[in-house]
Amino acid sequence: MGLAQARPHWVYGLKWGIGPMIPDKVLTPHLTEATPWTITGKILRQTAGAKAWEQAYGLPRYGLMLAYTDFQTEALGQGLSMTYTGDFVIYRGRKQAIHTELGMGLGWVSNPYRRVGNHKNLMTGSSLNAVSISTLSYHYRLDSQWEASLSIGLRHFSNGATQLPNWGINVVQLGAGLQYRPKPSEETNASLGAAEKTLPYWYQELYSAAAWTEQYPTEGDKYPVWNLHWIVARRLNEKLAWHSGLDWMYNERFLFYQEDFQQSRHSPWRVSITQGIDVVMGRFSTTIALGLYIYKPQPFDSRLYQRFGWKYYWHKRWFGLFALRTQGGSVDNLEFGMGYRLGAVSF
Repeated sequence: MGLAQARPHWVYGLKWGIGPMIPDKVLTPHLTEATPWTITGKILRQTAGAKAWEQAYGLPRYGLMLAYTDFQTEALGQGLSMTYTGDFVIYRGRKQAIHTELGMGLGWVSNPYRRVGNHKNLMTGSSLNAVSISTLSYHYRLDSQWEASLSIGLRHFSNGATQLPNWGINVVQLGAGLQYRPKPSEETNASLGAAEKTLPYWYQELYSAAAWTEQYPTEGDKYPVWNLHWIVARRLNEKLAWHSGLDWMYNERFLFYQEDFQQSRHSPWRVSITQGIDVVMGRFSTTIALGLYIYKPQPFDSRLYQRFGWKYYWHKRWFGLFALRTQGGSVDNLEFGMGYRLGAVSF
């Protein structure tokens, strides 16, 4: 079914979900029986196809989600999270649709690990965490203003090794919800008008990011992490950009590295080459990249790593970023930074 002409509008939603945590059979068997429940409120902007990227993604919705989770165990307590979320239509029928929601943001866990008082929580050592969500949902339009939905999704909490332990909290949930739009969508049978296409072009970006990490034993010193990243990128179309670059990283933890209760001293520097893609939605983009350390004098961990993050351009050339640097699912550190674009710009 083709996309119909509509005006942009807001969509409000409320969802309740319940489901188990994914425990580690060795480290967290005491959490196996916990069945958390979550209530989520959201406010999303429904795009109308005025821009090429909106048409390319099938008129997505984007906005904020605020969620409260009761983990149903004293070891974790309760959680709050706010995520910036994109809602994309996979299939669209007359009254039915299948959506996927992807989001990242920040969360708060009330009962983090404490050596004295809460040693059972091996999932997270800090109250402040990064949160990511992924959901697949079935929507049914009840009338011009109301939609009902059924969903299955994963919610992940991680502090990026800023405070140990950091095995992460993973919750799988089944949910049911309602979405409401205050005014009926002014849809017609007319097809969307042609939007200006994004032509392939080259550009460069330079950005810097910082973070901090902890190492065992828990509740110890914090070590700063800093990196400088330069990329050459090619905007391919309305959805995607490809990039290749160099990354210089300084990690002070390597100067005081603890292993088997012994401290060793290593160079704090690493250099890597990176390849990745940006999934672009106007001024906002999601980065998925693979890195290879070409200079890594430290004898531990892997030369390969992955990087997942967000960029938002508050100016046509300046942007802020948030990212996770991981190795095989284990988070090395978070990244908070800003950068500057050289060359062509198109949103």
